[in-house]
This record gives sequence, C-alpha cells and structure tokens, in this order.
Amino acid sequence: MLKISHSSMSVARGCWKKYYWKYIEGLTPKRRSVALSLGSAVHTCFEKFYTGSSDSEIISYLQETFKEEISNASEYDVEALELAKYTALGMWLYYPYKDVTEFTTNVPEMEFETKIKGLRNVRLVGRVDGLVEKDGKMWIREVKTTGLTPRQFTGRVQTSSQASTYVYALKSLGHPVIGVMYDCIKKPLLRKRKYESVIEFGERIVNDYKEDSKKPENERKAYIREYAYRSTQQLKDYEKDLRALITDIRYKRNHKNWCRNTDQCWNFNSLCPYEKICFVEKPDQLTLELNYDRKVRA
Repeated sequence: MLKISHSSMSVARGCWKKYYWKYIEGLTPKRRSVALSLGSAVHTCFEKFYTGSSDSEIISYLQETFKEEISNASEYDVEALELAKYTALGMWLYYPYKDVTEFTTNVPEMEFETKIKGLRNVRLVGRVDGLVEKDGKMWIREVKTTGLTPRQFTGRVQTSSQASTYVYALKSLGHPVIGVMYDCIKKPLLRKRKYESVIEFGERIVNDYKEDSKKPENERKAYIREYAYRSTQQLKDYEKDLRALITDIRYKRNHKNWCRNTDQCWNFNSLCPYEKICFVEKPDQLTLELNYDRKVRA
C-alpha cells in the first residue's frame, strides 16, 4: 500500500533522494529546529482556541511548553528558543480574529485517508486543522507561520498544492468544502540590537505584534486571513498532476532510482538535514545512529 501526503509529495517534487531517505528508509533528523518548535506551538494554540480553551490557558500552555523545551535544549539553542517563546506569545496575544461566533459550524482537527479513483493500493492521507462554516460555505481551516510578505503569501495560497490536496481529499470523503481559510502570522523581521538583552528584544517583538494588530485589516503586515477557493476545474487539474506524480513514485520505488537535486541542498538558507549522508556511497552506521531516528519503512 502506497500512502502519500502533501508533505511527501512536496519532498518528491523537490528532491527524490530526500524522499528516499525520509519515506523509504524512514530516517528522521534528531535535532528539532527552533522554527519547528515555534510553528508547532502556535498550531497547538489555535487548536486549543477552536476547541474552547481560554486565553489564560493558552498563554500558560505556551509558557510551560517553552520552559520544557529550553530546559532540555543545548546551550546553542537556548537563546533562539527564548526568542521563539516571545514570538509565539506576541503572535497569539494580539491575534485579531478571535471572534469564533462568525462561524456557524466549527469542527476540530481531523485526520483523513481516502482512495484515489482508478488507482489500486494508493491512499491519500493527511490532517487538517479543522473545518468552519461561514455564510453557508464550508472551509478547511489552516494556520501558518511564514516569512513571506502578505502579498507573497496571498498569491501563493491561490495555487498551493496543499490547499488543493486538502479540498480534493475532503470532498472525496463527502465534506462539502469549497476551499481553505488560512490564518497566517508573519515571523518577525526585527533584529537584536548590539547591547539588547534577550528579554528586551523579546519584549520588543511582542510589542511589534501589538502595534500591528491596531492597524486597519488592509494595512496589517503580521496578520493575514486569506480564503483560497478551489473550483471543479482546479481539482480536476490537481488530480491529473497527482496521478502523474504517483506514477513517478511507483517507478522510482520499483527501479530504485533516487536521483539528487543539489539545488535543494540549501533551502531558505538552511542546509538539508540529509546532506551528511547524501554525498557518500554508503552512510556508516554510526553517522546514522547519531543523526537520525529510523521509523518503519514506507
């Protein structure tokens, strides 16, 4: 059984060798990035919010989560995690769309698994943050933290394969969704001053979110709500692309032909976590044990 997700498809489109390490060999890098900690914490804040948690409960969750992360972090990561804590607090405290009464239906996070018409032994799997109904229309709800500008983000989500994957999957399961409602929060662009302490810088980050939230909606830089509609034709085109990619994945698996795309070794100024094992004929066992956890093979 071949199970594919938006994440695995994105990896395959970027670099087949990375797909091999992650989804065939089941190798997961041990070191968790600070960006991942921030995104995960903010994601959980929204899940708690949409399932009835109070502001004080969410703030307590953030403080306790980062306290634990920091206590277990290496000295190298402590300052970055402290700043991630302040960033998450600022993102949540001044989030301007906290009125859930605008939605007549509010469904919490849900996983999905669905067949793809005409393809045997293939399942499209994933998870959405939730569903909301507004003005008689059902939307998938998704939260994002991003470094993109509002213009860049709103442009990208209109063609996003993630949105298409989620709408395609949920419609096939009988949910009358028409698109994805994205709540996007921009990561701070501020830089730490020479003589500024971590606490001072963190407080400045929080205040920057506060000031942005006071602006009219069309002038905000940090908080974006965007609706990404998917038409019937767009979903047909998506299915066509999906089938082509599945054909490629099956071919690669059958022929064990996993080529590298070295243009993807550096992405968003970060080195691919599989670089350590991608440029040797056969990775040694100690390198694998020190740097990766191994999951059950796909």
